[in-house]
Amino acid sequence: DPVYQLLYNQRKFYKLNTTSGSYEHLSSEGSPKDIEVDNSQGTYFEDTTGTEDDTYKATYVNGAKATETSLADAEAILGGGKSTDLISLYRIRYSAGFKDNYAIEDSYVDQYRQDAQGDVWAMLRKRYQFPLTKYSSFLKNIVRDLAVGYIWRDQYSGNPEKVKQANQRINEATEKLKGLADGTYILYDEDEEEDQTETGKGGGLGFFPDENTADTDDERMFKLVDEY
Repeated sequence: DPVYQLLYNQRKFYKLNTTSGSYEHLSSEGSPKDIEVDNSQGTYFEDTTGTEDDTYKATYVNGAKATETSLADAEAILGGGKSTDLISLYRIRYSAGFKDNYAIEDSYVDQYRQDAQGDVWAMLRKRYQFPLTKYSSFLKNIVRDLAVGYIWRDQYSGNPEKVKQANQRINEATEKLKGLADGTYILYDEDEEEDQTETGKGGGLGFFPDENTADTDDERMFKLVDEY
């Protein structure tokens, strides 16, 4: 087989911060990313908080020599569209131990990511207004642990100890999700530094009758000392 010399073995991804006007490295999403020369799918990278209005640049990196091409010379491109996902495939792969396992396809990992997010949509829809924040490490960890647990349970079905670990991870994540649904925990947006907006259905009162309701139905009036 022919042998080729590659000058670079990684790509490093940056996103423009419109406030500061500078490009920030997307390290939390798995950058720099190894160029997967043996992966027939190509090298996949995603930014789950990105939109079609975000601007990106990517450089080439030689990991052995710690050299990188110029960011200034890199071509700026716009994002491909707004993602509905709460966590990247990279974070799930990394946590599951499949970061460099190309035999586990991205579409397979995404299947279980969607299953985990489906649980989140179903349990939180009555309490919180949608879309949910993507800037909550608490919520990201729930989706990650559910997805990893589902993947382990499928991949290691013949290994009782691994299945036990998978079920434990799923159960712990489910308890946290139930806590968000019943109000034990509050979903917090770490970017906006405020709580996720609640619907008023099981997540708080929709209104409190005041003097504006005096001429309507007095039966609606209540006091904080009332017991129900």
